[in-house]
Amino acid sequence: MKKYFLLSTLLSFFNAGESQVYYYKYKDQLEAGSKMIEAGYHFTLERTPSGKAIYKQYYPETGQMTHFITFENQKMQVKDGIYREWFDDGALVVEGTFAKGQKEGQWVEHDWSGTYTGGLKNGVWSRTGPQGGLLRKEHYQDGVLHGRAMAFDTAGRLALEQRYEMGELAEVVLDERAETVASLPRLSGCEGLEGSDQEKQDCADKKLMEFIHENLRYPDMARRLHVEGRALVRFVIDEYGNVVDVVFLRGLCAAIQRECIRLLQKMPKWVPATQDGRPVRVQFDLPIVFRLE
Repeated sequence: MKKYFLLSTLLSFFNAGESQVYYYKYKDQLEAGSKMIEAGYHFTLERTPSGKAIYKQYYPETGQMTHFITFENQKMQVKDGIYREWFDDGALVVEGTFAKGQKEGQWVEHDWSGTYTGGLKNGVWSRTGPQGGLLRKEHYQDGVLHGRAMAFDTAGRLALEQRYEMGELAEVVLDERAETVASLPRLSGCEGLEGSDQEKQDCADKKLMEFIHENLRYPDMARRLHVEGRALVRFVIDEYGNVVDVVFLRGLCAAIQRECIRLLQKMPKWVPATQDGRPVRVQFDLPIVFRLE
């Protein structure tokens, strides 16, 4: 119901003149036989010949589609049909099918691929690396790990094998992993805390959320045009605790992307990750949520 209310708000927000402008901007994206119901700054809604509704979202400055969601009807309450997501550069990151609101059949989710049955993971799920090599293989039953879970090194050799029983780790069969990062990067502010590594990480995570909450500003243009969602920024925390090599996987729109850059520039130094007692560079993905009240 919330999704339907949100779309109703979006549709009522744009006047007929604005909608006509955006219709011509996105009309080439219309599915064969579909009729455009509404178009806005960053979205379109169309009705298929079968009566289903397709909601598409775009990075408006480039026209790159970022979401393709099929609904049972225009009420947009039940997903039913093809579902896809792309990053801003056009890389497909999620693809699958909904059946009456539940994930069904073969899905690709970021680097993972496998099968859903009745909305739950079942069978073999595999994760591949950027070059296509197998990194992990896991067995699921009714949505939980059950059976073998294996991890492979960059040369394709088995490095870790575990056995699960209905979500619980039952046995570590093999563990020949190389030395991994001993501690993850943390935002400054918890260095004096005494406690376990997990308690220190929890403190740092809280500091990060507090920093975002206190410093994030909703861009006026994005607010006026009702752009909302989850931006995703990838960057590196270098060995000195600096944020470098920033890449936007999903920026939502140029105004929100600029705000994310401002936020990162204002961010205090991080405590870098360590390996073998030495600070090292580590890649970090940060989701930043923009939600209209």
